[in-house]
Amino acid sequence: MFVYIAIFLGSTKIPHDEFVRRILEVDEEKLNDELITSLIKNLPEGDTIQNVYKRKDEFDDMQEAEQFCVKVGSDNSSDWCNSASYLENT
Repeated sequence: MFVYIAIFLGSTKIPHDEFVRRILEVDEEKLNDELITSLIKNLPEGDTIQNVYKRKDEFDDMQEAEQFCVKVGSDNSSDWCNSASYLENT
């Protein structure tokens, strides 16, 4: 489920916490179209992200890619995923 996002995160060579910060703060100087497009293409399905977010109390036992999705996601992670899908299709 999280294989593609794990590979993508490893390939960016950006520390995960820094990448999360860039996303949450919409750091336009550090986020380019190519990076965002690659992120969107490699994200798990919205339901998968919602399910892992529901297990956020198990954060320390999660793989790094799951932790990344929990950090970026929220209780409204379906909205986040829908936004990502919309951006991918524009």
